[in-house]
Amino acid sequence: MLPKGVETPRLLELKAILDAADFAEIVTWPLPKKEDHELVGRFISIFTYIDLNLCRIVEMADRANLLEPPWAGKTARLTIDNVEDAIISLPGWSEGNLIALQKVKELRCVRNLLGHFAMRLFPKDEAFIFITKSARDYKRAFGGEPPPAILMTSVSERSEVVEALAFAEGLQNWLADLAPQLESHWVTLLK
Repeated sequence: MLPKGVETPRLLELKAILDAADFAEIVTWPLPKKEDHELVGRFISIFTYIDLNLCRIVEMADRANLLEPPWAGKTARLTIDNVEDAIISLPGWSEGNLIALQKVKELRCVRNLLGHFAMRLFPKDEAFIFITKSARDYKRAFGGEPPPAILMTSVSERSEVVEALAFAEGLQNWLADLAPQLESHWVTLLK
């Protein structure tokens, strides 16, 4: 899944700059700098820990017989999207916890953008352009097969990615505390 588009005035300006350029020009735009690669790598790395803790939670919930169909007994084969849905379906979450779990799903879309799209820098702005040639992403976004030679693009200000990273780090810290607490609690249910 990809992030939902947000049309702020600034992002519309960046999109207009992108739309005014042809692809031959865009591929000459600056490549990401070391600090851009570090930002992307850090974001993706944070999500490896988020995923680790989500898998811990869903596995222990399944062992404690807390998962309902279609997830019960299938945790070893679930995609990470299914893991998230299975966890969200568990009874007893507070409203705050449900909001946090939904935010993980939203930020996963950013993680997927960062991890699967090529990235260039806008020449005169602190902003990124993300480019892909993915028929599956095109179909999800637009509901059909992509025409030949069509690329998908997305734009983001650097500051948005930095803010998303800070939020993801907070969620990772929350899950790192939550997973062992739930494991300990659910182990008692198994006894």
